[in-house]
Amino acid sequence: MNRFIHKTTQFVFSKQRSMFSSALLLACMIVISRLFGFLRYRILAGYFSTEQLDIFFASFRIPDLVFELLITGALTSSFIPIYIQYQNSKEDLRINVSSIINVICLVLIGCIIILLLFLNPLIYLITPGYSSTKINEIITYSRFLLIGQLPFLVVGNILTGIGQANKIFLLSALAPIIYNLGIIISIILFAGSLHLLAPVVGVILGAVLFFVVQLPLLAKSDFNYSFILRKTEGLRKFVRITIPRIVSVLVAQIDATVDLTLTTFLGAGSYTIFYFAQHFQLLPVSVIGISFGQASLPYLSEIYNEGKIEEFKKIIIDSILNLFFFGHPDFVFFHPCTYSPSPVVFRRGKIRLGLDRTNSHHSFLFFLFYTRPLYLLLSHEMLLRFPRYQNSFFCWTGIDIDQYRH
Repeated sequence: MNRFIHKTTQFVFSKQRSMFSSALLLACMIVISRLFGFLRYRILAGYFSTEQLDIFFASFRIPDLVFELLITGALTSSFIPIYIQYQNSKEDLRINVSSIINVICLVLIGCIIILLLFLNPLIYLITPGYSSTKINEIITYSRFLLIGQLPFLVVGNILTGIGQANKIFLLSALAPIIYNLGIIISIILFAGSLHLLAPVVGVILGAVLFFVVQLPLLAKSDFNYSFILRKTEGLRKFVRITIPRIVSVLVAQIDATVDLTLTTFLGAGSYTIFYFAQHFQLLPVSVIGISFGQASLPYLSEIYNEGKIEEFKKIIIDSILNLFFFGHPDFVFFHPCTYSPSPVVFRRGKIRLGLDRTNSHHSFLFFLFYTRPLYLLLSHEMLLRFPRYQNSFFCWTGIDIDQYRH
């Protein structure tokens, strides 16, 4: 028994030795996570009407905005390179990374307090087409998500960054699957008694599990957290790198908020249809672009800090060419499938049969304009992981792509 536990622990906390194996592992786990995600959508469609799901999905808009700014904007692109830069000195690592984490947590607490104070007028502003009853429900569920879900997701993603910086990918890749399982179980067990509150409780439960399951990553790293806040070089670099990225993410989040605002005028269920179609069309980017981006960042940061510029260039080009290689089958497969996955999600329970055709048309229009720049989106998902290298990247590095074609 002890031997089995030892082997299992070794497997879970094993470090990946190459970028391709890391990307392959992440891609497989993302596929599994997305399958559970679509199962979650199918169960939601089975238990709730589109009008109810409008309320549920709209409740995420404000919490998601804060999450995207703090994680996609700040943490994703700069935390791992800074962590790797100081990992050879435990004291420097403790001071710099602890200061960054504490700044993120302070900003998070400040955002939550401000949003809780001004949530009512904000929700009325972004959902003008909904009735007062519907808006009040959105406000209530948004409060639950801001307090119960957001802190655990943010801190959980910090643990994900620590794990990936140490090239431990499996545990952090399992966390989103457990998050989806928490939502699914809560819906099945409590939808009859709690109604729409059941998936909200499931989201909070999933976020707590997402955080708890990654706590062992701290024990397996050389990082010792301290409740300190110092104006270190690492913190200044973190702020300098993240500001342009946060602006970029903010623009995308404003666009997503405008989408919600416009769909509130289109009738009951419109936002749900839009939400499902949008998430389906982003599947290839999640599986390929994000997996390569997350897998490449620790290796690229390490190589760059060691001054191996030629090797750095080669990995960049190899990664982009791999994205092209894996992206083409996605285009061939997903484009004709836009009329088949939607009924799988929609043709169930309380959602009318006619809406699956509507969602299929929406998915088709997404893919019509989406698959052409697919390679650019995939490459962008990888390049955004290291913004310090991406502005005028090819000119600065002097990369000649032709020498890597053979």
